[in-house]
Amino acid sequence: MAETKKIILVVDDEEECRALLKTALERRGFGVVVAKSVKTAFQVINGAVLNLIITDLEMPDKNGLEMVREVRNHSDSRVKETPIIMLTGADEKIHRPVAEAAGVNLYCSKPVNLAKFIEEAEKHMR
Repeated sequence: MAETKKIILVVDDEEECRALLKTALERRGFGVVVAKSVKTAFQVINGAVLNLIITDLEMPDKNGLEMVREVRNHSDSRVKETPIIMLTGADEKIHRPVAEAAGVNLYCSKPVNLAKFIEEAEKHMR
């Protein structure tokens, strides 16, 4: 029986970042769904079982912290327990403690070494 492909949701308002992550993750054999906003992300989150969420912090509709809090407070335990990585250009000293308190499993500052980032992401994936 074939192994089921792990599904990752990438949430970022920057198209270039979404495309770069999607391409790199797909090359590693993952299924990738992208969303450019928190609203779009929740359409995916509520309709699929995800193995990982990678999100930016600053987005136009809601920020990544609000999304993390909503995921962690979700009524469905499969959603609530989804590992979350925050990949952002925001000031790490200010935002890392807040993100971790909200329930982020890993906080990474842009720019990142993509190969090393994906290795770290695999460690947090369920």
